[in-house]
Amino acid sequence: MQILLFSIIFYFIKKLALHFLESHLPKLKGRHQSTNRARTLNTVILNAATYFLYFVYIYVVLSLMGVPVGTLIAGAGVVGVAIGLGAKELITDVINGFFILFENQFEVNDWVSLPNHSLAGSIVKVGIRTTTIKAANGDLYYIPNSEISIVNNQSRQVRTVNIDLPMNHQLPLEEFETVLKNKVRVLEEKYASLLAGPSELIGPIRSNGGLDQAFAYRIAFQVVNGEHYRLEAKLYREFFLDLQQNDLLLPNSIYNK
Repeated sequence: MQILLFSIIFYFIKKLALHFLESHLPKLKGRHQSTNRARTLNTVILNAATYFLYFVYIYVVLSLMGVPVGTLIAGAGVVGVAIGLGAKELITDVINGFFILFENQFEVNDWVSLPNHSLAGSIVKVGIRTTTIKAANGDLYYIPNSEISIVNNQSRQVRTVNIDLPMNHQLPLEEFETVLKNKVRVLEEKYASLLAGPSELIGPIRSNGGLDQAFAYRIAFQVVNGEHYRLEAKLYREFFLDLQQNDLLLPNSIYNK
């Protein structure tokens, strides 16, 4: 009868506790916190609360049945140490997973690169033990969280796209710059929703790292997160076509007439 009575009381306590957490967790979401991260944290907290409540329930029921719970826990501690030594990497994965979640290092759909693994891709799933990353070619990588030590999250800041146009040594520079300035104004209006700030004509720079005497003309665009790869190709195409139409040929280019 004691076990039955406690089970009934426990059922209502669990319902009330989980309902309280579900109704108050959304309020804990920060102003700059995304929906994906909030959902992940809410799931982790609810699962932890559920496991804790069931642990209390089992502990009380066993005590009511006269089972020496303290002795069992002491014995389980010895076994736990042995298991823990064999599951060291698993524990490290879980601990690092919690740090990743609570520090908000990255979240679903972020584009990240892992220098230690020479890997870059989009975050598909952030788990407690592993993180799933989808590379540009579609390959899926399941990486233990303990192996994620250095992360470059490229979705958290404005990206600078440098357009380097090779310059012909016989090129009329002033005419070339005039065409570029006019084209930049047109592109800023055309791609206004993808640009995060004003563009800048940097000017001539040494191409190929300065190893030869060739020069390129650099134009810097400030691009919003996640659009730099696609927009870079579009910008190069726009400039090539415009220079071609103005008979300003690029050296060794397939776009020359």
